[in-house]
Amino acid sequence: MCADKTNKQRVFRNSIFLSIRMVVVMIISVITTRFLLKNLGIEDYGVYNVTIGIVAMCSFLTPALSNANQRFHNYELGSNNLEGANRVFNTGFLIQLLMVLVVLCICETGGLWYINNKLVAPEGRENAIFWIYQISVFAFSLSMLQIPLVSAVLAHEHMNFYAIINIVDAVFKLLIAIAIAYSSSDRLILYGLLLLLIYFFNFVVYFIYSYHYFKEIRFRRIYDKVLLKKMLSFSGWNMFETLARITKDQGSNLLLNFYFGPVLNAARGVASQVSYAFSGLAESTVMASRPQMVASYAQGNIHTAISMFISLSKGLLLLQFLLMLPVFIEIEYILKLWLGSNVPDYAVEFVRLSLLVTLFDKLATPVTAIIHATGRVKKYHILSSVINLMVIPIAWLLFSLGYNPTSVYLVTILEVIIAQVVFLFVIKSLLPFSVHCYFKKVCEPFFAVLLLSCLVPALLYYYMEIGLMRFVLVLLVSVIIVSVFSYLLGLSKAERQFLKSFINR
Repeated sequence: MCADKTNKQRVFRNSIFLSIRMVVVMIISVITTRFLLKNLGIEDYGVYNVTIGIVAMCSFLTPALSNANQRFHNYELGSNNLEGANRVFNTGFLIQLLMVLVVLCICETGGLWYINNKLVAPEGRENAIFWIYQISVFAFSLSMLQIPLVSAVLAHEHMNFYAIINIVDAVFKLLIAIAIAYSSSDRLILYGLLLLLIYFFNFVVYFIYSYHYFKEIRFRRIYDKVLLKKMLSFSGWNMFETLARITKDQGSNLLLNFYFGPVLNAARGVASQVSYAFSGLAESTVMASRPQMVASYAQGNIHTAISMFISLSKGLLLLQFLLMLPVFIEIEYILKLWLGSNVPDYAVEFVRLSLLVTLFDKLATPVTAIIHATGRVKKYHILSSVINLMVIPIAWLLFSLGYNPTSVYLVTILEVIIAQVVFLFVIKSLLPFSVHCYFKKVCEPFFAVLLLSCLVPALLYYYMEIGLMRFVLVLLVSVIIVSVFSYLLGLSKAERQFLKSFINR
């Protein structure tokens, strides 16, 4: 009981570190986007988003490999097996080297062909697009080699260091977004080169820190065929599902480019920035809980792992809703403050719909965490991949029939809701888990909070003129009402007691 309480305190403390990191990074990213739109221009910003989107399609490798590295690293540390953790690190680094070669082959063949032959872009920007693409490929390769190091930091729960590096990274990106305004050379190419320097800096810092603090981070000539097969199998199914998600997101981006041009890519880029901030909240919260969830499962405490999963899912929904509600209502005013006169067409609609997508889609993050803890991931990733990939042909059909650009978001909202229901039954097939209990403990409290919280902010929105006064009132009223109803209706008695005791300490 005491150990369980200590684990909860550690998870809560790590969540605070990562939430602070998320809020700071979000604020800096918002400012960065404003300067990028201003200093690159709407067309170049749109071109940048769709160009790096080609490289981002290879990012299906990143979370898959990261999850494998962290899961196996967590498992060995939970068993106090330092030698095993070292074998995981070296095997993981070998896999990363192989995957970097795969990325280079994909990007320098099929990706380069699409850039040169199919990308819709302003005339005369072909050279800049080529170079920003090449820079993005090498930056992405560096980030892949960094994965075993980041996994070690997260497995050891050094969330304060992870948070600091993310904040420093965001500050550097803001500084270069400002600095390119003073350049007489091609700003798009210069921005890419400076980003590459940031990626190199991050890799060096993670290596020095990990080598100094973690004894298992030592390079050795290890070829563990059994471990390699296990990690590749785990990564492979994870990779399959992540590829489907990336295909869905970047395929939607390419469809918008094909049917509506780069200005709509700029609008989607703005919406992605906003949804990414809230996605970061979900990832940070689950990141803090994942090591304890894996450790609980490894020690046979399955009830503890399931209880953590349910509390995490509900807390994630309530926290996201708390932050999203005022943004959803006042996004038109926020975009004017944020981007000035550079607000792309459809940006307001895209942001609102992307927030709804994020709210329900990120419920899959705790699902992934608990399924990964079991190590039995095949069924989950196959079903997730099929459901995600259905978005592209449906959106393609709707666009070809003349439907407007928001159709892709509406299809995606339906997809994430169906996916979440399917995932719950996957968990039921792997663990002693009740779907009915999940709906009663997670969904019912959330929808009660949602229905009771929206009325007053909606009245303020409809009966007041747009401006600072309405924005402040909607923000304050939303936060207060959602917080009160979340505490009274969203949290169980035990959760309220834990929260009060943590705040008192």
